[in-house]
Amino acid sequence: MPYLNALQFITDQIGYIATYDSKLYKTVDGGNSWLLLHNNHYSNGLQHFISEKIGYYSDGITVYVTNDGGKTWTVDNYNNTQGSDILYWTFLETGQGYALTRDHRIIKNNF
Repeated sequence: MPYLNALQFITDQIGYIATYDSKLYKTVDGGNSWLLLHNNHYSNGLQHFISEKIGYYSDGITVYVTNDGGKTWTVDNYNNTQGSDILYWTFLETGQGYALTRDHRIIKNNF
Protein backbone atom coordinates (compact mmCIF):
# COMPACT_ATOMS: atom_id res chain seq x y z
CA MET A 1 0.00 0.00 0.00
CA PRO A 2 1.30 3.51 -0.83
CA TYR A 3 2.15 6.15 1.76
CA LEU A 4 -0.81 7.19 3.90
CA ASN A 5 -2.13 10.72 4.08
CA ALA A 6 -5.05 10.19 6.48
CA LEU A 7 -6.37 7.38 8.67
CA GLN A 8 -9.61 7.16 10.63
CA PHE A 9 -11.55 4.34 12.23
CA ILE A 10 -15.19 5.11 13.08
CA THR A 11 -15.71 1.73 14.79
CA ASP A 12 -13.34 -1.04 15.76
CA GLN A 13 -14.04 -2.66 12.36
CA ILE A 14 -14.82 0.19 9.93
CA GLY A 15 -12.03 2.51 8.86
CA TYR A 16 -10.85 4.71 6.02
CA ILE A 17 -7.42 5.63 4.69
CA ALA A 18 -6.38 8.17 2.09
CA THR A 19 -3.07 7.76 0.29
CA TYR A 20 -0.62 10.24 -1.20
CA ASP A 21 -1.42 8.87 -4.65
CA SER A 22 -5.02 10.15 -4.24
CA LYS A 23 -6.86 6.94 -3.40
CA LEU A 24 -9.45 6.28 -0.68
CA TYR A 25 -9.76 2.82 0.88
CA LYS A 26 -12.25 1.36 3.34
CA THR A 27 -12.01 -1.62 5.68
CA VAL A 28 -14.92 -3.41 7.33
CA ASP A 29 -12.80 -6.06 9.07
CA GLY A 30 -10.55 -4.01 11.36
CA GLY A 31 -7.87 -3.40 8.73
CA ASN A 32 -7.27 -6.98 7.61
CA SER A 33 -8.34 -6.08 4.07
CA TRP A 34 -8.96 -2.79 2.26
CA LEU A 35 -11.36 -2.00 -0.60
CA LEU A 36 -10.57 0.82 -3.05
CA LEU A 37 -13.51 3.27 -2.97
CA HIS A 38 -12.30 6.31 -4.85
CA ASN A 39 -9.42 6.78 -7.26
CA ASN A 40 -9.19 10.60 -7.31
CA HIS A 41 -9.20 11.58 -3.65
CA TYR A 42 -6.48 14.09 -2.82
CA SER A 43 -7.32 14.83 0.81
CA ASN A 44 -4.21 16.73 1.94
CA GLY A 45 -4.69 14.90 5.23
CA LEU A 46 -8.03 16.63 5.77
CA GLN A 47 -10.58 13.86 5.95
CA HIS A 48 -13.25 13.00 8.47
CA PHE A 49 -16.18 10.58 8.52
CA ILE A 50 -18.96 11.23 11.03
CA SER A 51 -20.69 7.94 10.21
CA GLU A 52 -20.21 5.00 7.88
CA LYS A 53 -22.07 6.92 5.16
CA ILE A 54 -21.31 10.61 5.75
CA GLY A 55 -17.81 11.97 5.35
CA TYR A 56 -15.88 15.07 4.38
CA TYR A 57 -12.52 15.69 2.80
CA SER A 58 -10.67 18.70 1.56
CA ASP A 59 -7.75 19.32 -0.73
CA GLY A 60 -7.11 22.38 1.45
CA ILE A 61 -9.23 24.70 -0.68
CA THR A 62 -12.49 22.93 -1.48
CA VAL A 63 -14.59 20.81 0.88
CA TYR A 64 -16.25 17.69 -0.51
CA VAL A 65 -19.00 15.59 1.09
CA THR A 66 -20.12 11.99 0.62
CA ASN A 67 -23.41 10.45 1.67
CA ASP A 68 -22.65 6.96 0.41
CA GLY A 69 -19.55 6.02 2.38
CA GLY A 70 -17.01 7.53 -0.01
CA LYS A 71 -18.14 6.11 -3.34
CA THR A 72 -19.16 9.53 -4.71
CA TRP A 73 -18.24 13.04 -3.62
CA THR A 74 -19.77 16.46 -4.29
CA VAL A 75 -18.53 19.98 -3.56
CA ASP A 76 -19.90 21.25 -0.26
CA ASN A 77 -20.19 25.02 0.14
CA TYR A 78 -19.02 26.05 3.57
CA ASN A 79 -19.59 29.53 4.87
CA ASN A 80 -18.46 31.24 1.64
CA THR A 81 -14.76 30.57 2.21
CA GLN A 82 -13.64 29.10 -1.11
CA GLY A 83 -9.90 29.66 -1.52
CA SER A 84 -9.21 30.14 2.19
CA ASP A 85 -6.72 27.26 2.35
CA ILE A 86 -7.89 25.09 5.24
CA LEU A 87 -4.99 23.97 7.43
CA TYR A 88 -6.79 21.92 10.07
CA TRP A 89 -10.30 20.83 10.99
CA THR A 90 -12.10 18.84 13.62
CA PHE A 91 -15.66 17.59 14.04
CA LEU A 92 -17.99 16.96 16.96
CA GLU A 93 -20.09 13.80 17.09
CA THR A 94 -23.06 15.92 15.98
CA GLY A 95 -21.30 16.61 12.68
CA GLN A 96 -20.61 20.26 13.44
CA GLY A 97 -17.14 21.17 12.23
CA TYR A 98 -14.47 23.73 12.98
CA ALA A 99 -11.77 24.69 10.48
CA LEU A 100 -8.65 26.82 10.80
CA THR A 101 -7.60 28.66 7.64
CA ARG A 102 -4.25 30.04 6.48
CA ASP A 103 -5.70 33.55 6.59
CA HIS A 104 -6.20 33.15 10.38
CA ARG A 105 -9.92 32.50 10.46
CA ILE A 106 -11.80 29.89 12.44
CA ILE A 107 -14.84 28.66 10.59
CA LYS A 108 -17.65 27.07 12.59
CA ASN A 109 -20.22 25.37 10.46
CA ASN A 110 -22.23 22.25 9.83
CA PHE A 111 -20.17 21.40 6.78
